[in-house]
Amino acid sequence: MTDEQKLAYSEAGNWVRMANTVTWTLAGVFAAILVAAIYMAMTTSVPRWLLVSISVVVGGFWFWIDRVYENTAVAARNILVGLERTKGFEGMRLYTEQSKAIPGWYSTNIHLLAILALLLVGWVIIWDIPPVPPVK
Repeated sequence: MTDEQKLAYSEAGNWVRMANTVTWTLAGVFAAILVAAIYMAMTTSVPRWLLVSISVVVGGFWFWIDRVYENTAVAARNILVGLERTKGFEGMRLYTEQSKAIPGWYSTNIHLLAILALLLVGWVIIWDIPPVPPVK
């Protein structure tokens, strides 16, 4: 393997790890914001249309940014798999084996679509329920 290929392998691996870290960090932040919006709708007099609007914008941004990072990670993973297949990584094909373990439906972001659908269902359910102040 040439020095350029070694560098490409190293940098592509770093990018996959960084994209995964960004994706999981954003999931923690955005999920908390969405839960907080529903909690506020149930316990405060903040207009629900405002909270729904905020959650739609936040959820849409989350979906978009996750999709961007997923696409770049997939591209980097494909480079890694290609190098492993052509450059004699016998017994050490980590990214090739990982790619086999990722279900095809996952790459369509079905998990985020399910979260956004659950968010919508949650808003429909609580829309007409009057706010209940939190217990002090």
